[in-house]
Parts: sequence; structure tokens; C-alpha cells
Amino acid sequence: TYAYDENSSNITTQYQVTTEVKRNGFSDKTIQCLLPHQWKKSQDDEGNTGIYTSVRGDLKAIVSNVFHTSETFLGLLPTFAMPSNEEFDSEEANAYLKKLEVATRNLQPAGDAYWEGKNLHPLGMGVLMADQLGETELRDIFLGRIKDILINWFTYDGEDDVSFFIYNKNWGTLYYLNSEFGANSAICDHHFTYGYFMFAATVLATYDNEFYNDYKEMIEMMIRDYANPSDNDDEYCRFRSYDLYEGHSWAGGYADNDSGNNQESASESLFSWVSLYLWGILTEDNSYRDAGVFGFTNEMDTVKQYWFNYDLDNWIEEWPYEVVGQVYGGINFYGTFFGGQPLYVYGIQWLPISEFLTYYG
Repeated sequence: TYAYDENSSNITTQYQVTTEVKRNGFSDKTIQCLLPHQWKKSQDDEGNTGIYTSVRGDLKAIVSNVFHTSETFLGLLPTFAMPSNEEFDSEEANAYLKKLEVATRNLQPAGDAYWEGKNLHPLGMGVLMADQLGETELRDIFLGRIKDILINWFTYDGEDDVSFFIYNKNWGTLYYLNSEFGANSAICDHHFTYGYFMFAATVLATYDNEFYNDYKEMIEMMIRDYANPSDNDDEYCRFRSYDLYEGHSWAGGYADNDSGNNQESASESLFSWVSLYLWGILTEDNSYRDAGVFGFTNEMDTVKQYWFNYDLDNWIEEWPYEVVGQVYGGINFYGTFFGGQPLYVYGIQWLPISEFLTYYG
């Protein structure tokens, strides 16, 4: 469980297990191991009974059924604020927006929602930048294009339609017909994809009340699929993508790999929490807001520990790199699914470009 105190910006997470004594005379307390992202943010590891080496770093064992972590949430913005220094060139910024307008002028419906998300994100950023620059015409053009894309995906137009969502009651999941990455066949990458959609939907709903009222339930169905904070939902499970103990999300669906589940793009996972948080702020729904704070803050800690080894104490000395491209349940891997060049390994952790990446600093 977790609790967010908006006055102190403190997010407290409680890890608790329930035990059942099977023999008389034995304690109901068990041994738990704290991962580095946990014991570094906790005081409950004091007096630990042992330290064990793992692929994630040192595990500290405690005899207890409960432990807590505490972290400060520093806030999130949908994008950077317009610079006020004299070096800022608004004409250059406007030129970039005009390039975006040309690049998105003839977008065709994408059959794969992940790639559609790649269309939506820059349009959402364009809206926010154009608004700050006073370019209301460009802002409204971008809003119109977001609206066209989202309504196309949120409605089904018959057998020739390739851009729509499907709810599968057997799996309890929302997916789409065509997926290059197994979102339809193995429930992979849902948080990546829906994070992009959620961001664009939040931007649009900020300006368009009609859209908000017409499609709010459909938008929140995406949340319930990948980051549902509720334990009492008959249609979706709680936090499908997020591993409450490991502290980060997994992208590999049902984990059909000898090394366990995996996640490559930690930054796209983080962005899915950003989008959830922003939606919670817009709708004034604290359950979504607090879930976004919880997920983002904890996952950012794990990204720093397990993808980048910020404290230089988790990886074995023989690891020759300064980044992990793919974190698996049982191994660290330097590389990506599309190549092993450093540009790819680092680049996949730096997208989408947005304000939240300043937490890497």
C-alpha cells in the first residue's frame, strides 16, 4: 500500500506480507529481503540478519512481516515552461512548430497503436509550446489533429477499420488488432503505448470539454488496463504492468523468456506514470494522481539503481558499461531489440523527450 501527503510531498510505501503458522511453536514472522531501491529509502533494514548478492545488487534480509520506504515527490510538468532569458529565440521555436505542422499534415491512421502514440506525443507537446508562444492558430491545428486521431481510435467503423481497441474479458485487458511488439498476442508494452495516448488525451481534454465529457470513460479504460489503482475492479487487475516488489514495470507480457520478464525503455515506462499523474490533476481524481506519484517516484528510483547504477554499488565489477539496455528478471543485458549500438542503448532510455527526464540529473 502507499500514501501520498500532498502537504509534505512525501510518498510512503508499505510492504506487508501475511503469513499462516503451520506448526505450533513457530513464529508468524518471516524473512524478507529488501532490494537496493528499498533499503536505500528505508530505515527498516537496520539490524538486518544478512546480506545476499543478487543481479540487482545487495539484498538485505530482515525478520519482519512489514517494512516501509519513504521518498519525496518533486512534482511533474507536462512540458518545459517558456524560457525567460534573453538568449531564448521565439522565432526559432516557432520555426520548429511550423515544421511539426507540415510533418503531421497528412498523417494516415496507424494500425499499431504504439506508432500512433509516436504521432500523438509531438502533437501534444506542440499544443503546449504553441500556447505559451501565443501561437493560437497552430495550437488549435494540433488540437484538431489529436482529436481526429483519438476519436478514430475510440470508435469502431466496421470491418475495414484498423485503428480501434478491443476488450478481452478472458484476459481482462484492452488491446488492439495489429501490434509489432506483441501487445495483442502477449499483452506486451501496454504501458508504453497507453502512456502516449493518455498524455495526448489529457492535453486535448484540457482545452476541449466536449471531448472530455464524451470520451472520459474510454480514456480511463486505458488507465485501468495498465495502471489501475483499484483492487475492486471486475474488468481489470491492479497495476498490470507494475511489479510492486521489484519497483518497476515489466514490458514482456506473460514473460516467455528463460531470463524472466524484461523491460527495455525505462523512460517510456516512466512517462506512462507522468500521463497518469497529469490526468489525475486534470480530473481532480486523487486516486489517479496518487497512483501516478507512487509509480513514478518508485520507478524512478529503480531506474537510477538498475538501469544506470547511480550509486556505483549494484553491478558486478566486471560489468564494462555505464548503462543497462534491458533489465530482465535474472540478468542485465547491454543492447536493445533493434541493435546494440550505444546510441540505441542510451537513446531508448531518453524518450520521449519531456520535462520528467530532468529527474535523471
